Amino acid sequence: MLGEGQVGLFNHLWGDYTRDRALDGGTGTEILINPDGVVTSVGIPATGQLPEGVTSLVERDRAGSENALDAISVGDTLTVESSVTSDAGEISAAIGANAMLVADGEPVGSGTATAPRTAIGFNEAGTVMYLLVVDGRQASSDGLGLADLGVLMAELGIYSGANLDGGGSTTMGAVPPGETEAQIPHNPSDGYERPVPNGIGLYVERGSGEVIGYSISSLLQVGQPDRVFPGLTRQIQAKGYDETGSAVPGTVPAWSTSTGSVAVESNGDHTATLTGVAAGSDTVTASQNDANGTMNVQVLGELDRIELSPSVIQLSTSDEVGSFTVYGYDKHGYRAPIDANDVVIEGDEAGSFTIESGTSGTFAVTANEENAASPISVSVNGIKAEAALTVGVDTLPLVDFSDAAEWTAGQARAPGVTVTPAEGHEGKNGVAIDFDFTQSTGTRGAYAVAPNGGFEIPGQPTALTAWVNGNKDGAWPRIQVRQADGTTTQLDGPTEVFEGWQQVTFAVPCGVEYPLTFQMYRIMETRPAAQYTDTVIISDLQALVPTEVELPKTEEVTDSVVVPTGATDDSPLRIAVVSDAQFVARNPESGAVEGARESFREVLAEDPDLLIINGDFVDEAAPEDSELAQRIIDEELGDFPYIYVPGNHEIMGGDIQNFIDAFGATNGYLDVDGTRLIYLNSAPGSLSHDFAQLTMAKNALDDAAVNDDITGVLVFQHHPVDDPLPTKASQLSNRLDAEMLRDWLEEFRAESGKQVSNIAAGVGIFHAMTLDGIPYFINGNAGKSPTGGSSGSFTGWTMVGIDPAGATSNNPRDWISFEVNTRVDEDGLSLGEVPSSFEEYGEAVTLNPTMVQDDGVRSMPVAWPMSYAWSGENVHVGSVDEAPEGTVAAFNAETNTLTPLAPGDASLTLAVNNKTVTAEFTVEADIIIVTPEAPVFEANVITIPEVEGVDYVIGDQVVSGDVEITEDVTVVARALEGYALDETATASWDFVYVAPAPEVGNLFYFVNSWDKTTEDVRIAFGNEGDEIFVGDWDGDGKDTLAIRRGNEFFVNNELTGDLPQDTFHYGRPGDDVIVGDWDGDGTDTLGVRRGSMFYLVNELKGGHADISFNYGREADVVHVGDWDGDKIDTIMVQRGKAFFANNALIGGNAEEEFFYGKLGDEVFAGDFDGDEVDTLAVRRGNTFYVKNEIAGGNADIEINYGKATDVIHIGDWDGDGVDTPVVNRYVG
Repeated sequence: MLGEGQVGLFNHLWGDYTRDRALDGGTGTEILINPDGVVTSVGIPATGQLPEGVTSLVERDRAGSENALDAISVGDTLTVESSVTSDAGEISAAIGANAMLVADGEPVGSGTATAPRTAIGFNEAGTVMYLLVVDGRQASSDGLGLADLGVLMAELGIYSGANLDGGGSTTMGAVPPGETEAQIPHNPSDGYERPVPNGIGLYVERGSGEVIGYSISSLLQVGQPDRVFPGLTRQIQAKGYDETGSAVPGTVPAWSTSTGSVAVESNGDHTATLTGVAAGSDTVTASQNDANGTMNVQVLGELDRIELSPSVIQLSTSDEVGSFTVYGYDKHGYRAPIDANDVVIEGDEAGSFTIESGTSGTFAVTANEENAASPISVSVNGIKAEAALTVGVDTLPLVDFSDAAEWTAGQARAPGVTVTPAEGHEGKNGVAIDFDFTQSTGTRGAYAVAPNGGFEIPGQPTALTAWVNGNKDGAWPRIQVRQADGTTTQLDGPTEVFEGWQQVTFAVPCGVEYPLTFQMYRIMETRPAAQYTDTVIISDLQALVPTEVELPKTEEVTDSVVVPTGATDDSPLRIAVVSDAQFVARNPESGAVEGARESFREVLAEDPDLLIINGDFVDEAAPEDSELAQRIIDEELGDFPYIYVPGNHEIMGGDIQNFIDAFGATNGYLDVDGTRLIYLNSAPGSLSHDFAQLTMAKNALDDAAVNDDITGVLVFQHHPVDDPLPTKASQLSNRLDAEMLRDWLEEFRAESGKQVSNIAAGVGIFHAMTLDGIPYFINGNAGKSPTGGSSGSFTGWTMVGIDPAGATSNNPRDWISFEVNTRVDEDGLSLGEVPSSFEEYGEAVTLNPTMVQDDGVRSMPVAWPMSYAWSGENVHVGSVDEAPEGTVAAFNAETNTLTPLAPGDASLTLAVNNKTVTAEFTVEADIIIVTPEAPVFEANVITIPEVEGVDYVIGDQVVSGDVEITEDVTVVARALEGYALDETATASWDFVYVAPAPEVGNLFYFVNSWDKTTEDVRIAFGNEGDEIFVGDWDGDGKDTLAIRRGNEFFVNNELTGDLPQDTFHYGRPGDDVIVGDWDGDGTDTLGVRRGSMFYLVNELKGGHADISFNYGREADVVHVGDWDGDKIDTIMVQRGKAFFANNALIGGNAEEEFFYGKLGDEVFAGDFDGDEVDTLAVRRGNTFYVKNEIAGGNADIEINYGKATDVIHIGDWDGDGVDTPVVNRYVG
């Protein structure tokens, strides 16, 4: 820029840019001079390209005085000469500078506007020159104001310094020793080197060309190539340089190592192959004569898994070069890139792509055609991962807004949003979103919602684009899509300020589940102070869709730092973590509040040492929300110790001061039983917003590293260093802060040897990942519904267990464990279908353990990262091979496979948090099916057959051969061990002892049908003159006998002559006794009649009557039977040949009256045809006249049986439902 009265010179090299820029807003004069030195023009400074040979002189006007160029006229001849003058004396080099920033060692710069900066300075003696650049206009660095730049330069020791050209021009190039090309050791704000007309550099004279040292590096320049796995290789190179640092090519150094952890072999030139031998550190040396160089190498643990970054390589055209890196991990999460020589690639049989070794990645990828796709498989030492390659991208129309009138409005904290049809880009259809973001300081949103639930986006897009008219206030545009698995995902656009039409791109993150469904266009505002109204028009949505390919499948990486249920119970230090309830005061009975309360109750039941509330406990930052949070804490926790760490929702629509007023400090540290807990405020998505907390955190880490009383450190902040979900929406948005924190933790771990872990929240899932020996844990939601699409998408809380004894172990899992306590509904655990019976060494079954939570809102498989525990009775939890001998079953908890082993009963129990579920089952012996043969019975002798695998038993005695019986017996066949009876075979046989028929005594001759002429059973029972009664005394369906002597009764339940020992007394000796089933229970009991009163009991015992009533006359003859088939016996009385029946045990008039038989007939009641209804029969001499209905008239059947002098009783002796006679004769 020209000062007043100063003159500037321009020629054709200036280009067509206006030359009045040099006036810095002032006025001035320009003259043009042709190649012959003649002035051709005098006027104001103009624009346009100057012809070659033409010179322009521009002078800035000086107020109140004449200008030098005012005396020059067109046609004058001028000679222009220039030289460098300076008070400093002879000039070696010169460059235009801007403001002085340091003078006499003191900062003198002014200005706070931040930008990328370039500066130059010297020490006081003038012997050291400083060249300085500061990155800016990017997420990792805003840049510096001139005042701060001056302070920085003074702190560096600069005595005199000035600002040079900055902004996008800020660029530094440097040539490291041994290299021939300049490298850019920082990040220019344009993302590349901008052409700049001036610069300053340091050059050296050519050196001797004799090598004095080597720079050793890996050929693969990605990740941490100074790490290698045992058995894998790294290609390294040694570049020689001379005393000036200039490259000395062509040397072949010798190679050596210091500890033997690696082996190195020359490749015959300046390169070598390094091979990992054993875990540890080593130093590789390249040397030639006195020249040498070294490279430190770390050999990690054995390779545990690999991953590809990226796993989908998408090329727009065949001219583009892509790359991917194969990374390996050991079991403690230490990562290293893997060289191409150690990788086997399979796939792409069509040869659509060329895959070659790379330097910026393990492999470089180019396409051999314009549109192609191919999945590939990558393996290292048999460990595999998948990738996909595509070339070609189509731009497909997504929404043309022809249905704009059907789009609807949605909002969050912005009432009044409207969505209406509007003219879009280049006259196409569009929608206008009108919104008012002045009604809240919380996060606000205005949405244009697609009709009919949205529409499917074709293919596998890598980005969506939309033409947007205006974003003058810098709102945040987002597109909401739904993944194929149902997860809602936000595609983020830039918060760039612009006016007029501009195409905005929304990148689709890697790892989403296709196809995607477009749901809505969202305009968001997260800045509390940003208050405005606006109208934004959107139109012409498009999808950038590469050639479709089968996406690689990736297995979820689990981490054993998450331990089973109950595993932290005995930890010396236990710290509970609760986060992300996200309730609001205006809804104090919400599910989010209940989730917070339930989490606190579960925490108190476990009685940890301390509780950490790790942010987003509330959803908004209003004082009322803090008051509700405090009330919940007071009511549920009481005086239990806790620390509340703020999250982004603690400043949602409010200042952090509201949190401080309610809960105190936002950061700090404390020591608990030898463990240091550092907690940080990441509410704005960064840590560096509060420089004092960075100082506190670094000092606390540094002190813990050397403090003998501290065995390990836990660092808490709400935002994780890395969000494991594809959108990365919840991680620390300041990635410089994220990397700084990661570096601090890794430095602490490496230098102190002590353990450290980082515990975050805010993602809406539970997750754990150990990287570089440091467990990074993300706590899930306590109240708010979780983020979908992850195995950690459930609600709950975490118990952190610390064992100081493991603080110096190489394995962090010896020191720390995370018990993830999943909330489970009552009866909310299930194992799925578990058979109740298995065959010995039979087929295994895979269980499907699931849990239901939050009153049935969510059902998920029980799996990592949930904490759960399996236990069993007679069940080995582990592999089948490790099951102890005799174990009934083995359960593999990794595959949920239950395998039957030995015979026996067993049970398997699953515990999740404070809930359990158990399945009981039996393993049956491996059996041979056998069919038992029937025993043979003759003359009271049973002949037992011999059958392999079959025992025959009577009672509990095994019998064989011929068995003589003296009573009724049942022979049962049973299978021996290792055998089973055919289910269709008969396995039980009843044999009736046939006692020798008695010849004398009180004999009874039983027949089971009326047409028999000889008895089926003959017994001698009781004494002559005993009063005989017939009934089914035990309810077995068969009638037997009882006798009465006085009022003592002897009841026999079998048709045998044995007189029972157990007797009872009932009634009086002179009572008229009757027998019947009075209550329909299938068992006959007694009743007595005294006059016309009946007294009935329902049990065979003495005592008071259960039923009593008055019926008939004292002289009546009584008969008992079930006259109506209702299973209950009632009374019928006989007067001569008239019969009066009642179907209820009550007095009063008879229900049925009829005449049957003749005077003098002997009458019997019974069920003579098996229809379950009792009727009458009469006997005259030895002829029976049977009537099968309760009515008069002729008999239905006439039967001759026995002698006219026989005493007859009627009963169902064989249980076939038909009553038949028994003859009683006394033979002396």
